[in-house]
Amino acid sequence: MTTSEGTQSNPHPGGATTSIWQSTCEVPRFPKLTKSGSTDVCVIGAGIAGLSVAYHLARDGKKVVVLDDGPIGGGETGRTTAHLTNAMDDRFYWLEDVHGAEGARLTASSHGAAINRIQQIMQLEGIDCDFERLDGYLMSHRPGDSEELEREAQAAERSGLTDVSLVDRAPIAGFESGTALRFPGQAQFHALKYLKGVAEAIRRMGGRIFCESHADSIEGGVPALVHAGHYVVTADAIVVATNVPINNLFAIHTKQAPYMTYVIGARVPRGSVPQVLSWDTGDPYHYIRTQPLAVGKSFELAAVSGKKKYRLLVLCLREETIEVPAGKFPCLVVEPVLKEEGLFKAKGKLWIWLTRDGRHLPVKMQSKIPVGSIKAELVRGGNP
Repeated sequence: MTTSEGTQSNPHPGGATTSIWQSTCEVPRFPKLTKSGSTDVCVIGAGIAGLSVAYHLARDGKKVVVLDDGPIGGGETGRTTAHLTNAMDDRFYWLEDVHGAEGARLTASSHGAAINRIQQIMQLEGIDCDFERLDGYLMSHRPGDSEELEREAQAAERSGLTDVSLVDRAPIAGFESGTALRFPGQAQFHALKYLKGVAEAIRRMGGRIFCESHADSIEGGVPALVHAGHYVVTADAIVVATNVPINNLFAIHTKQAPYMTYVIGARVPRGSVPQVLSWDTGDPYHYIRTQPLAVGKSFELAAVSGKKKYRLLVLCLREETIEVPAGKFPCLVVEPVLKEEGLFKAKGKLWIWLTRDGRHLPVKMQSKIPVGSIKAELVRGGNP
């Protein structure tokens, strides 16, 4: 199976906005499928589910092909809040009623094992994805009403989570939560940084990933077939790892209901919000987490325009590799913001691409200002 080094026309499909993960991580680009071929397993979907399956198959020595009609992590994975928990939205007491005590225990243990496995893969492959273990706190939607929390604490313990405990309040300054249920050993991470590392590991192990390659139809049997445009992938097995299954129009779809999650991102002073996961019992429920960004760090500089001095806040937005006339450079994208009146104060934006080496050489500048726009790129030089 040969490839063409195509590029994704839309790096962030599936939504009108850009998530914090998408704005702070440049995922690797993979070619389109350009020829029919065969493999041991064809995985459809390059989100965290599909690439996790592909990763384990590749580690087991299987030949793997991954197909996705967008970039890796371009769907649900790229817009998740990236909580890693063994606390269930549907509550353990409900799971006991519906699936029995053993079903609830399997749910708790499998989610805990998944968190452990993500941590193991991160360590094994050397993936820098801001993974962090921390506590989770379930709070009542009505502070002072602890009946549901007490019921859930008992069910969680029966399900094997013996370290879950009721506490007087969640450790959130300025917010009186009332009684809260503490789930220790939870985790959070940067979803796309993790996925980027997994995808690169799959490629190192011989796996092949094709993006902007839509799976039009699937045929079971031996061999199984995936039709993608003009090409066919023949496989011993097919894994459908899309957010909504595409191989059957009734078995799963009739049991699903669409829900929309709204995520608001805001910059807060470091240390002003505790490093915990928090969510409540409301319907719909609310949940929060923080993301200490290495890229998202900011710093202040003194700036001078004419005879006037300004305080300049520099925001480190993301890492990005760009190509300019002088060559191709891995860069850090920064945005300077004047904290007082000035040319760009609330009237425009300026972005600067600095090389990610010790020189921090500016290779590109782009701005929007009230009187128009400015763009400048490095033409010559740039080599150490």
